[in-house]
Amino acid sequence: MKRTAAFFLALVTAAALTGCGGSGSTGNDGGAPAAQSSAAGDAAPANNGSTAQQPAVITDGSKCGVLQKAAEQDALTLKGLILTSGSGHHDYPAIDELMKDGWKTDGLYSTYYLNEWIEVYADCGQEVSLYVVKNQPDTDYAAMTEADLIKISEAEAYPNAAAGLKPDAENNGLLTSFYVHQEMGEGLYNMCFVSGGKICYLVQLTLEPEPAE
Repeated sequence: MKRTAAFFLALVTAAALTGCGGSGSTGNDGGAPAAQSSAAGDAAPANNGSTAQQPAVITDGSKCGVLQKAAEQDALTLKGLILTSGSGHHDYPAIDELMKDGWKTDGLYSTYYLNEWIEVYADCGQEVSLYVVKNQPDTDYAAMTEADLIKISEAEAYPNAAAGLKPDAENNGLLTSFYVHQEMGEGLYNMCFVSGGKICYLVQLTLEPEPAE
């Protein structure tokens, strides 16, 4: 009888110890998600409140025709643009018609042909430099300096760069017009607005071969 009682007592003790071990294991497993949740909570403001983990401007072609502001660049205020063709290769409205809808920060005409003129109209009260350069993947354009853009332009077959530009108030705010030379080549291009030696705004364009007649 005593042996039976002792045996049952041993079983109960073993069960109790197993229960405690399980409880401790659950506590450890439960702690890990809590730590992960805390880490995620710490990371969330960085994603929502800053651009530390993503480039200041998106240059993968997904935002063509969108006026993007480079983070923390306040040297220039560019309220809006109007882009159109000066060659008639595209059926884009003339500037007088486009002005009726006002300045835009997205939905800008962004597809042009080689051998075409592009007209740039801007709502900007300051002088600005403009560089149109072929997109270089995995490059942080917001961190680029004007000196970097000059080097890129000089290396291109047909550079498009101009400094000291100011909108012509008597001509609907015309900033400049530039020629998309055949030698530029098709592909994704960045129109960079520069002031204070750094890129302040950027618009991506797509250049395509001129269709055969």
